[in-house]
Amino acid sequence: MPATHEILLDSFTERPQTYAELFFTGPPGFEGSTVVVPVAVTDHGEGAKGYQVRVSLESPSGQILAASTTDLKARYGAPVKMVARLQTNADVALVRVALVGRPQSLYFRFGKSQTPHA
Repeated sequence: MPATHEILLDSFTERPQTYAELFFTGPPGFEGSTVVVPVAVTDHGEGAKGYQVRVSLESPSGQILAASTTDLKARYGAPVKMVARLQTNADVALVRVALVGRPQSLYFRFGKSQTPHA
């Protein structure tokens, strides 16, 4: 996260002393029938040795089409990046990303406004 962004968050947002940050490093997209999901996790003092990142794809009706879970080693103050690649031939409407066992999650809806949401 850029230093300016950190300063703005500290100015306008009440944040816990320690937390894990989950974010997209770019918009999810398609490579043929594979959905590519670039994300990162930054440990901000939680002291966790690692995190499990679960990525799932949903159909327009909410059915889970594909899912994967990846283990990431934690690094204090530095993002640990990963790219999930999930294969499906179905119509994908939504990508969900979550830290297993923690409240952090986000989603990306494919369609007109392809924007990430936390």
